[in-house]
Amino acid sequence: MASVLTLACAVTPDPRTPAELNHDAEIWARAGELRVVTGPERISGCKSLGLVTEHYFDGPPGDPLKRPPAPNWAENVLRFRTAELGGDAAYLCPSIREWSGNLNESRVLGESYRCGAPEPLVAAAR
Repeated sequence: MASVLTLACAVTPDPRTPAELNHDAEIWARAGELRVVTGPERISGCKSLGLVTEHYFDGPPGDPLKRPPAPNWAENVLRFRTAELGGDAAYLCPSIREWSGNLNESRVLGESYRCGAPEPLVAAAR
């Protein structure tokens, strides 16, 4: 039974269109380049783009080019959402609470900032 499930997962095609895959690859490329800080003094003078929250079971789409992810999940989501907003720096909250398992739950991961002048990547129609 396990081998059937493994095989089914291995051959399931990505449901994203080529345009969506390219768009997501662009965002992930930008996400890998931005800096993530844990001290607010490191982003003084930058423009806040807003808080980044994560909803239970709602993560960013996978990187089509399968580049190595950030060391932890919260940082991955923060990087992706910051890049999606056009930011080039992110403040990672010093403590991010653990999930309780409630499906309607959300948590704050940090805040997105623009210190340079990149343009936001407008979300592709999905």
